[in-house]
Amino acid sequence: MGYEKGERKQLLLKIEVEDTGIGIKKTDMDKVFLNFTRVDEQKNRSIQGTGLGLSLTKNLVELMGGKIDVTSEYGKGSVFTAVIPQKIVDAEPLGDFTQKYQRYIHSAEKKSHTLLAPGARILVVDDVEMNLKVARNYLKQTKAKVDTAGSGEECLRMIRREKYDIIFLDHMMPEMDGIETLRAMNDSDDHLNVNTPVIVLTANAVVGAKEKYLQEGFTNYLPKPIREEELMEMLRKYLPEDLVDVKEPAESESEKSQPTEPETIEPESAEPESAEPEAADAGEKNSLAERFPSLDIQMGMGYCMDDESFFLEVVETYVDEDKREVLSREYETESWKDYQVYIHALKSTSLYIGAERLSEHAKALELAAKDADYLYIHKHHKETMEEYGELLEELQNGLQMK
Repeated sequence: MGYEKGERKQLLLKIEVEDTGIGIKKTDMDKVFLNFTRVDEQKNRSIQGTGLGLSLTKNLVELMGGKIDVTSEYGKGSVFTAVIPQKIVDAEPLGDFTQKYQRYIHSAEKKSHTLLAPGARILVVDDVEMNLKVARNYLKQTKAKVDTAGSGEECLRMIRREKYDIIFLDHMMPEMDGIETLRAMNDSDDHLNVNTPVIVLTANAVVGAKEKYLQEGFTNYLPKPIREEELMEMLRKYLPEDLVDVKEPAESESEKSQPTEPETIEPESAEPESAEPEAADAGEKNSLAERFPSLDIQMGMGYCMDDESFFLEVVETYVDEDKREVLSREYETESWKDYQVYIHALKSTSLYIGAERLSEHAKALELAAKDADYLYIHKHHKETMEEYGELLEELQNGLQMK
């Protein structure tokens, strides 16, 4: 990375990325930045990818007023160069980066403390049970009263009966989606939640998404798959202050109360006792990897608070919510709007368990449905469903293993 001086108070930020792969043929150079295109398909057939990365990169660079080029020698590799103009507002240094980083770490540690809100009432709306299960598990530690709804219609019924302190509302739902549900809420005062903050849950975390949702009337938005720390930040920000309390992590208290314990243990007895838990931990991790070889276990456990029993519960829910039948129905009838909703759900739930490859393929089908690229869907729907079926079979077998 470097820069060149531009006109007046501008500089040209220059970013070069070099790879030593197979390179690109001259005849394929004009295809590199096209949607859903992967050059030299024969040689790259074993490499996962949807052909969207470079197209998205080109669009982002051009939105910032820049340009991106590629030079390549087939058989040796390629060099991608992005040049982005930047306005110089102030030439003074920004300050000590180390100090800023330490302040950030300190702030992150403070936010890791458990948030308690036993007097709060929270509503989570999502048509996918697995998403509701994950949200309930995250919110359980807050001691708040949590209700769930599986559709926009059910949400509208519940807000007439109960006053909530915050509502989390999924965007992509069949029949009445999140935006339509919010509009119905705002068009009526015949409910108890006229001023309740409504946070949209969405996997559409793209440039301009936040502004779009704010214009629709949402208070804020939360990307899916939901991450615990981001969910807690929304609660800190929008729950009434008198309902929120913060509790120090129990681990910190334990560490403070026993600072000299290691010195009181004899070396001979300490070694076997410390070795056994490490062996057990390694056994558990290997066991999960053996049972579910297609999953990124670290990713899945991260979304499940590193709780193995909850991870297995989520995997079981994923299997029970087999979407192949409904996806095949929408595909055969060419009901592309509903097809987009269900393939969108497959994209996010697959990430929850660490099925990243399937999630990427579902994402490509979702974007194709959104762009009315039905040729791409017809070309890739069957192979994605086969991949989905193979994964479900693997998960079923893994769940039966102990």
